[in-house]
Amino acid sequence: MKRFSIAVVTLAAAGALLVVACGGRSAKRAGLPPEDSLYLPLPEDTVNKGTLSQSLCVSGTTAHQAIETWVNEHNDAIQSQIALIKLMMKVSARQLQKEGEFEYTVENGGRTLTLHALVQADDSIAYDATFNGPNITDYKFLDGTTAADKNSGAWTFHKQDGSDVVHVTWMRDGDDLTVERDRLDLGRHVSYTRVATAVTVVFTGPNHNATAHWDTETRDGDIQIESAIEICWEYDGTQYCDVACP
Repeated sequence: MKRFSIAVVTLAAAGALLVVACGGRSAKRAGLPPEDSLYLPLPEDTVNKGTLSQSLCVSGTTAHQAIETWVNEHNDAIQSQIALIKLMMKVSARQLQKEGEFEYTVENGGRTLTLHALVQADDSIAYDATFNGPNITDYKFLDGTTAADKNSGAWTFHKQDGSDVVHVTWMRDGDDLTVERDRLDLGRHVSYTRVATAVTVVFTGPNHNATAHWDTETRDGDIQIESAIEICWEYDGTQYCDVACP
């Protein structure tokens, strides 16, 4: 078996960031999964955000604020780890002396997320992640597996008391991705599909239903909540402004 160790520490709002990466192949070859299988993204998570000045939209930003609310509500159980996950996906690996051994380290602010990955005999990868920080010690917040072909996997996120809070299964076909997410504590489900540049997100649950779409290149999109009228936004390079739906 081969073992990988990834240590990631949160980004502070300001200050220097120290990144030390040791390991062999690229992060992709090391078995890191699709980023949007680990958390539910917003339209701005698919590309560089740039500068947002939403207050300048004469038409308002109701539509984009709606998708933010629904996505953040689903992500709130793992919100403090999302910045770490994003950072983890960007760190390159360098090879250690032992073949098949990799290490990623990012340190800042006294908060550490350590992801261990163990390659099994069938070349699938088993993961577990622990978080340490102020007043938090060895909090195991994630475990899961990726198939040998790296095209499917499953994750379970845990609360600090050890109970399961989010369960995820994912499958990709080339660049297309399907992710099924369950908020176990809320009885809610999110289905996320990305086909070429088109994203569809369907939220379901007791009295909790919505469907959103956006394009990963233009970032334009729409959302319909329950049986209300669909509302749309358009990204103009700096803002997500309400527009009439086509």
